[in-house]
Amino acid sequence: MTTAIMNYTLIPLSGVFNGINSFFISLSKARTAAELHRMGYTEEAKKLMLT
Repeated sequence: MTTAIMNYTLIPLSGVFNGINSFFISLSKARTAAELHRMGYTEEAKKLMLT
């Protein structure tokens, strides 16, 4: 019974949580690159956005 619950509820939700996590990682990279660019570290900002 527990296996059935995990197969139909938790496993599909893990994909949603991975997507949300990826979104916030890319958002934080963009904000960090913007601040680096604002402070004059343009090469570092470029490298960050290309990784």
